[in-house]
Amino acid sequence: MSHSANLLESEMNQHGAHIELRLKEVTTHLEILFSQLARIYQVDKKLIIDKQLDIKKAAELISLLKLLLKSADIQAEDISKALLELSSNTQYYQQINELHLLVSDFEFDDALAELILLEKTIKVEH
Repeated sequence: MSHSANLLESEMNQHGAHIELRLKEVTTHLEILFSQLARIYQVDKKLIIDKQLDIKKAAELISLLKLLLKSADIQAEDISKALLELSSNTQYYQQINELHLLVSDFEFDDALAELILLEKTIKVEH
C-alpha cells in the first residue's frame, strides 16, 4: 500500500499540472451544465402553483422553527422539511425550499434571516 501511495505521489508530481488543468476544465463544464439544469428545474416548479398555503399551520411551524434556529437545534431540519411539504405547489415553495437548504446545511443564522423574510412576506400578502 505504501509503495502504491509513493507511485501515485510521484505520478502527481510529474503530471500534476496537466491533471489539474484537465480537472478545472471538466469542473467548468459541469458547473455550466448544473446551472442550465437548475434553470430548467426552477421553471418546472414555478409552473405548478395550484394551492394556497395553510397560513395557520405555516405560522405554527414558523414560530417553532424560529425557536429551534435561535438555539441551533438540529430538529430544525425536521420542522423546515414539514414547512417545505406544506408549501408544496404554493407560491412560497421556492423561498421555503431555499430556507430548507440552509437549515440542512446547518446555516442557522442565514436560515433565521430567511425565515424572518418569509414571515414578513406571508403577513404582507395575507
